[in-house]
Amino acid sequence: MVWAGDPGTLRAVTGVGGRALELLDRLTREPRAEVLLELARVGLGDLAVYERCGGDGVGTDAYEVVRDGWPRYLALLDHDDAEVRLAAGYLLAFLVEPAEQTLPALRRAAGPGAWAAAGGGQGAGSGGPAAGSQQERVSAGLLLAAARLEASVVAPDEVAGPGFPYNALTLDAVTAQASPLIRGVVALGRVFALPPVGRQVRPDVAQALTALAGRSAGPWGGGDLGELAADVLASLWVDDDASHSWTYAFAEAPCDESDDDESDDELWSGAGDGDFGEDDVDDPYTRSRPNVAAPSVELAGLHELPWGSLEHAYGPAGGVPGMLESLSSPAQEDRVWALDALEACIHHQGSVFSASTAAVPFLIDLAGCDGVGRPAVADRHDILVLLAGLAVHQPSSCLIEGARRWQSEAFAAVAEGGATYMRLLADPDPLVRTGAAFVLSFVEPAAPDVLAALRAALAVEPDRRARSSLLLATGYVSRYLARDDDRAVLTGYLDDPCQLIRVSAAVGLYQLCGLSPAATDPVALAVLDEARRNARPVCGFWPWYDGSSVAHGADLREVAETVRVSAKTLPELLADLEAETAAGHQDEARATADEALWMLFDDDAHDVDHPWLPSELDPAHRTVLDFFVATTEPDATSAMARTFMPYWYEAPDLGLPDDRESTRRLLGTVTGPLDRPVVVAGASLPVWAVVYGVLVETLAPDVLHAVLAQLTADTRVDIVQDALTAPYWLQQQRRPVGYGTPGGPEAANDYTSRFILLIADVLVGVGEAGLAWARDAAAGQRARGKDRDVVRSLVAALALARAAAARSATLDVEDLPLLALDQPPAGTYLQALRAVMGLLPEPDREHLLADRRLYGYVAYRDPRGVVRRWCNQDGWDLVDLLPSTLAAERVLAAVQEWERHHTAGNDPSAVPLTGTVTSSDDDKPPPDEPFPRERAIEVLGRCGACAVTAIDAALASGRITDWALLEQARALAEQSDH
Repeated sequence: MVWAGDPGTLRAVTGVGGRALELLDRLTREPRAEVLLELARVGLGDLAVYERCGGDGVGTDAYEVVRDGWPRYLALLDHDDAEVRLAAGYLLAFLVEPAEQTLPALRRAAGPGAWAAAGGGQGAGSGGPAAGSQQERVSAGLLLAAARLEASVVAPDEVAGPGFPYNALTLDAVTAQASPLIRGVVALGRVFALPPVGRQVRPDVAQALTALAGRSAGPWGGGDLGELAADVLASLWVDDDASHSWTYAFAEAPCDESDDDESDDELWSGAGDGDFGEDDVDDPYTRSRPNVAAPSVELAGLHELPWGSLEHAYGPAGGVPGMLESLSSPAQEDRVWALDALEACIHHQGSVFSASTAAVPFLIDLAGCDGVGRPAVADRHDILVLLAGLAVHQPSSCLIEGARRWQSEAFAAVAEGGATYMRLLADPDPLVRTGAAFVLSFVEPAAPDVLAALRAALAVEPDRRARSSLLLATGYVSRYLARDDDRAVLTGYLDDPCQLIRVSAAVGLYQLCGLSPAATDPVALAVLDEARRNARPVCGFWPWYDGSSVAHGADLREVAETVRVSAKTLPELLADLEAETAAGHQDEARATADEALWMLFDDDAHDVDHPWLPSELDPAHRTVLDFFVATTEPDATSAMARTFMPYWYEAPDLGLPDDRESTRRLLGTVTGPLDRPVVVAGASLPVWAVVYGVLVETLAPDVLHAVLAQLTADTRVDIVQDALTAPYWLQQQRRPVGYGTPGGPEAANDYTSRFILLIADVLVGVGEAGLAWARDAAAGQRARGKDRDVVRSLVAALALARAAAARSATLDVEDLPLLALDQPPAGTYLQALRAVMGLLPEPDREHLLADRRLYGYVAYRDPRGVVRRWCNQDGWDLVDLLPSTLAAERVLAAVQEWERHHTAGNDPSAVPLTGTVTSSDDDKPPPDEPFPRERAIEVLGRCGACAVTAIDAALASGRITDWALLEQARALAEQSDH
């Protein structure tokens, strides 16, 4: 190895560039397929990665030399030797920069018949190559080369067509009639074009890929197309529409997702012996793979930890030790499964749990198993990426602040592996070296010699992706340690021929300079500006922006975008937004507007309960919001007729609406009755802000009624109508529903109930005009049946019921269907329902609540048999509104069934006498839901003498053994009766 240039650059020349020049010279004299393939290996490195993922302009240090020889390869597409033509096309397939010239040539060279099968022209039978002929093999290889290159340089939706990845890929009629080789190659090429997420295909595509086994089309798949096709097929979902079954990579059996109910006899047959209902059951991932190969590495102390008392995303973490051991399995399927399971369980969507921290030392141990003294562990780079994620939740969200962005509970445990990560910087595997530098960038290493270790590794690193990771790590660690020793090292790479290296050095310099644009080399900022416009995804292993899997390209452009935009001031962002919009650079403009949005709207005065008002928007606010409105397309297919803004998820915290039409109302581009200004405590507010203030309880209801009293009846009805339509979406709270938080969904439903009660109050206050609106609305909703608008129906019913009660009457029977509880989410708006039902006579309430169950059962299969679990139903919410005798009867029946269930345990013969049963083959059996004992006592206590009589009968018969419950309820019932 020799050094080139200024020693300060520390750039190593490995000799591959010279080797490429030798091969190019040889190609001129001796155009042979072996020379072309050697050029591909020298310039690209791992050809299998490029076959699956496409060209990215990175390759090795010889890439530029190899790439610049493309005119020679292009000329060889007409060579007499078929193997030379195939090898030339193969090499051209991975060179993305000259694609404008080479892609049309590859298509022409493939031949019109083969290209027709790919959707490019005539039918397969019109001049196509004969099956099994050399012409067919050459056409197939060049057709695949064209498809591979096209997928690398053209947007996925332009290649794969609209609807992907949501519609499974299928073959057209012309391709279906082609020979097996051409059909398989076309299928492979179309799969290449699919977006990286949601890669769904129909069985005909899977069959076409499978049929490539043993077939050849030049160098592809190392001479066996079946090898490449099988590798690609393992990354696909295969959708069989007829049976609704899916298969995925390494799945041992299809997963039946049908909703067909089984009969009780089928459900309970074949159950295991004994009562196993309370036994621990492993998480669904461990249950899905009960048999794995023995691990090659023993993890000391793994089974001594109380994993069953630790938690991960799916509950008790008893299955985690098996996942950790499978990471060292000799079987690739086991390792892939284990990594996927750990990502889902201990790093679920970036979250960490108690089991996550406990798993970290074992992951560090496995990452360090390089074959010296212990068996080597494969795929250690993926383990390192998992460790980085456990430390900071989502590394891609920490590109600016690094380890100081979001340190997780597992951060300190991951940082403990600093010595291991530093040692792995010299690992023989370039993927491991890349991953080790990646982890060091996000754990804020305290070792004083870490920068020296990074510098030494960088000086001798021959792999470009690993070199990129080292450059980035040097910048992040320098910032943590407040050191600038390596400024010259990073600066020396700003003119590197490889964009990945240039961008990495630029980001590293920005980090080293303390995130100060003024202190950062202007050339570095210019490099980032260039990459914002034209950087390609990085194929292969480069984990810096969601690229930890070889099947997905990592987004270098997003890295440059995120870092460069963060380095700008608000005036600079606004100027850029104007220039980028005028130039039609929408992606860059979107990123600029997103950063400006946070600068402008993220303050201490506005949040979900204190939204922005039109009067508070200055020209800068309006410029940014106008941009998002103008660039957000209306969604005519939305079931709710809403088009969410790109920042919709963060909108509530910023005090902004999350959809396009509400934002237009905020800007005043479109106005309606809710935008009418009114005066509250001397301040001018739009009516919608007053309504919202009452709903989130920052204003008293009297404030709204006082404001509305000054308006005409027709205006108030118009305001009600406006409040029930999409703009401002007042009927649903802006705060995101915390589905995983106790009480989260109930709080959201209570908000909607408050809205229904408030709007009904407004209608009643309007007088006859309000009741006329309610009658018309009720008639319209009745006619819609189960397609009715639940909120509008309840508003109309409540207004009519209150008006009827004022004249000592009740809601008309014909309006009772407005309260039907079998249409979600009507049954969840309990406050509003109770308000209406409180105005109904007992027979009407009994009719409406007749089918509300108090309990049911869920039955699950697992390897030991069937487990039956108790679950409470929503009948408990409204059971006290039933006539007292019926309410007491239902509650006591539920108590009796609860006791019978517990007595039966999990006896397979103890089929529920009442209630409903559903089944699932996949999920973990949850525990029984706790019986709502306090609610049962409360309801019985309200039933007075009826409950006393029923409880006495139950005590006398002994059919219920929980005497404490009965006695407590009886005492309350006696008190309420008096």
